[in-house]
Amino acid sequence: MTQNFGIRGDDKMIVKKQQRKVLLALVLCILILNGCNGMKERMVSPPLRGVVYRMEEYRYWTQRLTAPQAVLITPEDIDSRNELLMGRKDLYIFDIFNLPDALSKEEIMEMMEMSQAMLQRDHFDHLNHPMEEGKRDELKKQLNLEAVPSSKRIQWAMTLRECDIRALPTNEVAMKYESDYEFDHFQYTKIDPGEALAIIHHSSDGRWSFVTGHFFQGWIENDDIVLAEDKERVLDFFKASPFVIYTGESIHLYYDSALSIFAMKLRMGMRLPLVQEEEDCFCVRIPFRGVDGYLTFTEGYLPRDASVHTDYLLFTQENIARLAFGLLGSHYGWGGMFEGRDCSRVIFDIFRCTGLLLPRNSASQSQAGSDSIDLVELPPAQREALIIEKGIPFATLLNLKGHVMLYIGNEKGKAYVIHSLWAYRENFCFKDRLRKVARVVVSDLHLGEGSKKGSLLDRLSGMTFLVSQ
Repeated sequence: MTQNFGIRGDDKMIVKKQQRKVLLALVLCILILNGCNGMKERMVSPPLRGVVYRMEEYRYWTQRLTAPQAVLITPEDIDSRNELLMGRKDLYIFDIFNLPDALSKEEIMEMMEMSQAMLQRDHFDHLNHPMEEGKRDELKKQLNLEAVPSSKRIQWAMTLRECDIRALPTNEVAMKYESDYEFDHFQYTKIDPGEALAIIHHSSDGRWSFVTGHFFQGWIENDDIVLAEDKERVLDFFKASPFVIYTGESIHLYYDSALSIFAMKLRMGMRLPLVQEEEDCFCVRIPFRGVDGYLTFTEGYLPRDASVHTDYLLFTQENIARLAFGLLGSHYGWGGMFEGRDCSRVIFDIFRCTGLLLPRNSASQSQAGSDSIDLVELPPAQREALIIEKGIPFATLLNLKGHVMLYIGNEKGKAYVIHSLWAYRENFCFKDRLRKVARVVVSDLHLGEGSKKGSLLDRLSGMTFLVSQ
């Protein structure tokens, strides 16, 4: 009898199935590994995780409030608050109309300390080259520090259009990381047309002026501004009454009442003196360069729109909610780059529609409330519970390093915010990947949970109350 030590037909089938499984597992591993390597950055579609569409309507949050139309801060209290804030040097809010007629060399050099400090930092330029010493020396020469006199009289000016405030007198890009083009660290902020400016100093090539406004200090191109003959001309425009204020995302202003000749673009919080109301539009006063080269004014026309008001909005939760959700979906822009808004600019624009003057950067905004609570020492669960217990929806800021958010309420034990968010990280395939958002969104505080960087809640440092509890 002959024994068959070979593999029977059934056994061959089993082996082939096992081989196919092994092959399939290998293919899946390759796909997963390729996916992990190929998805370091992904754009996130709305709504974000933990958010349903109805949460992106402001009424979803205001209908839960006891008295959403109650005035939380009166206009008189806002005026008093603004005076206090402008008296604090740590907040970078400046009462420019109370500056002395002339500044000493020491005062000017102190104002320009941040510009000098920026020169010491390492950056990449637009070609991804590290900043060379030659370029650094060139920019230092542009600061024109040797030309600062022992005493200098302040000049007054206004902006003619929306324009940039820069850390140094240059349009060269300064990136902290290679190819990080969305973040130019020489860009401080973008400011409105009709902004009051105190001119402190000039660059060596004469193309730039170092200026201070109510919420910024930095360099501006001279082509964007017009000199005034005296401070009173600027002050009269700034304090003019009656006035209109725009409370939408953006709107076009025109030179003619037919609204056919474009003049400029206005953004949320922009205030202009009102000349008269017409049937289809508002006639307003706007700055203009006269034939003598100095500041004069002409008329501009805004279409009648639900977002154009003839006074500041009252500080109510309802109004703040409308303003905040009116920016939902508008794109992120570091320092106003690409006509966007970063996190602190969203907060700044929302509350200036009520007349409240907040600082421009997130760190200072966290110090500008009527009260605050330090959250650093609390574990995340206790932080969230305290926010839900103490937070006043649409009047409480939540802060972490480099970021600020507006608290809007809670749902099923989770705190929710609206904020301008560039990105967050999530754990994927045992490593972090970047989830790019780049817009104003509603989210909970658990974004980033499980990543090496941690969630928003993990990194919260404090909550700031804009109204008294």
